[in-house]
Amino acid sequence: MEHKARFIFAADWCRDKEVLDCACGSGEGTAIFAQTASRVYAVDISKEALKEAEARVSGGGNVSFLEGSAIDLPMKDGSVDVYVSLETIEHLDSDDTYLREAYRVLRDDGIFICSTPNRAVTNPGKTISEKPANPFHVREYDEDQFLDILNRYFDSIVLHGQNPAVPGAVRMLNVLGSFLPFNFATRIHQLNKLILHTFRDINFYQIRRRKEGEIFEYMTAVCSKRPVQK
Repeated sequence: MEHKARFIFAADWCRDKEVLDCACGSGEGTAIFAQTASRVYAVDISKEALKEAEARVSGGGNVSFLEGSAIDLPMKDGSVDVYVSLETIEHLDSDDTYLREAYRVLRDDGIFICSTPNRAVTNPGKTISEKPANPFHVREYDEDQFLDILNRYFDSIVLHGQNPAVPGAVRMLNVLGSFLPFNFATRIHQLNKLILHTFRDINFYQIRRRKEGEIFEYMTAVCSKRPVQK
């Protein structure tokens, strides 16, 4: 439900646009974007994932499947209106190269949609230089760090959030995480999330614009070279 909510959010920006779906995986998001986009370029470094995505989007005449890396995209400069990259940046060794590529392939009025976990929630008590509990993640950012790196490349950044967290509980877990071993604070968060998930539906996971003082488990930034209103 978390992933589907992200796809639905990003799809709002895709209508009648040329869209790059980076790290498309099995193509669930690609299929949603293709319903309204004029063209979708689905890119993944895995040939197996692209085969699965192509089977999922069978009959999608407005979708092109391309093998390629997020740090070396098989796209021309200024070739897309919307670049969707959900839960990707935390997997990459070079986040700067990744964002430079995003900037390169976007048109001057293009939109970059990027989501990533908020380390203050998912890895409480850890710094950006410490290995996250998720073995597939290179690093995880807190809100200030995420905005800082995006600001190096984009003029306008509007931050949204998914899965609201109680600020007091987050602060407590960060204190515990600063001295407890074995990712214990992270496990407390995961257990609590698992229990509460039983009582939630997809409406809880909807992404919404962040207000001052709010903390979310996942951060989603809508970025552009020019200011956007939405």
